[in-house]
Amino acid sequence: MSKAVSEKYVKLLSEILESYVLAADEYRTRNRTTGVDDDDFIRIKTRSLAALRRIVGEKSDYFLQFSSIIKKVPFSVHGKYDTFRNMMAVIRALHEDFSGGFLDNYDDVIRGVLFDDFLEQAEYLCNEDYKDAAAVIAGSTLESHLRKLCLKNQIDIHFQKNSRKIPKNTNRLKDDLSSQGIISKTMKKQVTLWLDIRNNAAHGNYNEYTKEQVSVFIQGLRVFISQTLS
Repeated sequence: MSKAVSEKYVKLLSEILESYVLAADEYRTRNRTTGVDDDDFIRIKTRSLAALRRIVGEKSDYFLQFSSIIKKVPFSVHGKYDTFRNMMAVIRALHEDFSGGFLDNYDDVIRGVLFDDFLEQAEYLCNEDYKDAAAVIAGSTLESHLRKLCLKNQIDIHFQKNSRKIPKNTNRLKDDLSSQGIISKTMKKQVTLWLDIRNNAAHGNYNEYTKEQVSVFIQGLRVFISQTLS
């Protein structure tokens, strides 16, 4: 495996672990207890499964261990968080092994080139008829970009409630960007439609959108990101 590909794998696993920490911290800030939101759980679980499948394959110890953890997901908030934490322990183990150079010759490592970005992953999954996973990944990318766009334009991504700072949800970030003239009213409506697809995918309402709509979502989001980065 080339050094460049190995570094991309390490970066991908790092981003998943960072998403886990952020999701847990945001939940703790809002609720003052340990747990995780359903949307975050499904989003990060999907990204983790896709990464494990691509990096080490479904027959690897990492993938099998991860799969065994998620077979029975508790319904309670605290139980779900325990599952979430165990899932990330597998991702952390793979990250540490890759970072330490222990998987350079691992037989189950896929030799293909890692996707350059999450939208490329989403596009691939959509083309392979995994529209639901593609919608979750595209939705995650949209959320991340809205936060970055707010920070870039000095728009606070939190609001104050009593003595606590609460993270704004994506709809509020979108509304703030529109009210400040950062995005047009037309783009605001488009982002709303994209968020609807994301929400339906995250909550298992898979019949509420089509593969074609997810494909248009991915392509439109790529243009939206490119236009608002400058």
